Amino acid sequence: MAHHIEQWLVSGLTKAAYCKNAEIGYKSFLYLYVRYTSHPEPAGFTLLEPKESFVIIKFHLPNGCYFSVPENCSLIVLQKLVQVC
Repeated sequence: MAHHIEQWLVSGLTKAAYCKNAEIGYKSFLYLYVRYTSHPEPAGFTLLEPKESFVIIKFHLPNGCYFSVPENCSLIVLQKLVQVC
């Protein structure tokens, strides 16, 4: 039934009009809509491989925090990393 949400999003119709055209119950559609929108896609990480080699700068702070950044890392990013640690 999730495909109905996706089809409704691109249809430009109101929820009620879409339900009437698709011949599905309005309350069922609302239930599905709430379930669909309240459960976002799970978060995850994607490993990015650099296309070119570059220099990595490694930081080991006195409090034990350790991180590595590329040599062209901006000062703003470095400041935020230090604040987090």
